[in-house]
Amino acid sequence: MVYNRPLRKKIMISSTSPRYPVYCPKCSSTKVLIFFDPRFTPRLQSKWDKLIDEKKIRLENKWEKIKVENQWDTLEKDSEKPNWICKDCYDGGVLLEVSK
Repeated sequence: MVYNRPLRKKIMISSTSPRYPVYCPKCSSTKVLIFFDPRFTPRLQSKWDKLIDEKKIRLENKWEKIKVENQWDTLEKDSEKPNWICKDCYDGGVLLEVSK
C-alpha cells in the first residue's frame, strides 16, 4: 500500500546562545536555548541579539505572562519576543527586556 503524503514545508528556527551563563528559573541549569520564531524580522532579531549581549534580558516562565507577551489572544500576530527552553527540565517561556 502506498501513501501519498503532501510535502510539508520545513520551518527553520534560528537560535542564539549568550556568551555568559543564563540560568533556568525553574532548575537553575545553564543549558538554556534561546530561539526566534520564524516570523521574527531581522530588525527585531538584531535588537534582541544586542539586548542579550548587554545582559538586559530576563527569562519569564509564568503562564499568564507568556500568553500576554506572545499575544495568543489575537488572530494575526507578529512575533516580537524570543522564546527559551531549558534542555534539562524542559521548562520554557519568553524573554523579556530588562532596563538597568
